[in-house]
Amino acid sequence: VSVLYWSRSDMLRRTLLTNASYGFIGLGQMGGRMAPNLFKNADCDALYVYDTAAGSGDAVAKAAAGKAVHVCKDAAEVVANCKTVITMLPNGHVVRDVYGSFWDKVQPGTLFIDSSTVDPQTPKDLAAECAKRSARLVDAPVSGGVNAAAAGTLTFMVGGDDQTFNDAKKVLDAMGKNVVKCGDTGAGQVVKLCNNMILAQHMVAVSEAMLMGTRLGVDAGVLAGVVNTSTGRCWSSELYNPFPGVVANVPSSNNYAGGFGAALMLKDVKLAIDAADSVKLDVQGARNACAVYQKMVDSGMGGLDFSGVLKHIDQ
Repeated sequence: VSVLYWSRSDMLRRTLLTNASYGFIGLGQMGGRMAPNLFKNADCDALYVYDTAAGSGDAVAKAAAGKAVHVCKDAAEVVANCKTVITMLPNGHVVRDVYGSFWDKVQPGTLFIDSSTVDPQTPKDLAAECAKRSARLVDAPVSGGVNAAAAGTLTFMVGGDDQTFNDAKKVLDAMGKNVVKCGDTGAGQVVKLCNNMILAQHMVAVSEAMLMGTRLGVDAGVLAGVVNTSTGRCWSSELYNPFPGVVANVPSSNNYAGGFGAALMLKDVKLAIDAADSVKLDVQGARNACAVYQKMVDSGMGGLDFSGVLKHIDQ
């Protein structure tokens, strides 16, 4: 009788892979809040995480106290240990570089969910590379902000085939309340760019209106209250108002710290303008908002939340 012996580390790794080991790469303002919610999925037994920022993995482990969180040395280690991997990265260049760093570690059958906001072509290219390795990918950018990320109430805009979408939805349901199939691969990015093209313009308009009203002597809370029960009502006014003190627990009430950076909003609006150009559509409103955010970033305020555009305009 032959007996096969496994080392403790081999036994642990095989046990985790037999169950559900989820990976999360990119633990910034959004990803760091999204990742712990994966444990809401009954199949998630262990979470492998990685980010270039020191301490971000430990923060996830602390938020998921009592759960098996493994902080990895690089993205390849995450992929080597997981067959479901979520990525949440700042731009298309970083997405391509990170995926390029682990192609040789991809296991057949791996499902990748990229929740970064990038151009629509990038997920198509990544999905093609995944297919070469018998893996699959959906693009699943998000909307809702940092509070929704922490609460697990995000909206996911997903692009991919029906079966891959259905498999991804089982994972995304742990982190969001609205998981919508927008079309084939890349369609999620198209919808996200449309959304952020609207959002950027709304935030600039709300900032200008709040500043005008308060400079003319109207109380900020009164002004916002009327707008939010009138035709000017929008998310940027009601739930994420840029005027300090109007809404609690949002960046404008915390010196515009945290949240979704103005530099990232500028990136998204530029991607939206490029997408509009590709179909010969003149989006002058988006160009105007882009110019405002460009000046904000150029002035050194790109690290503030995008609602900090009010502070920029108020200078």
